[in-house]
Amino acid sequence: MINLHDILNRGENSFVEFKDERVAPESLAKEMAAFANTEGGDIFLGVSDDGTVGGVTRPDIEEWVFNIARNNLKPGLL
Repeated sequence: MINLHDILNRGENSFVEFKDERVAPESLAKEMAAFANTEGGDIFLGVSDDGTVGGVTRPDIEEWVFNIARNNLKPGLL
């Protein structure tokens, strides 16, 4: 079983993308679309490209991500 520490150490690849919490909605939508149009993957918010965990301070992060998936992609993702 792979744990979060292993994922962070291995870094980004075709199935793993790290995004800082300040990611632009358009950039996050682009990654969502890429994973939706391939074999899927995981986006880790609050993690910089080098695997450093900065965390997420947005109190509405879940709603924000869902709104991007619904409103920034055509057709929207569920």
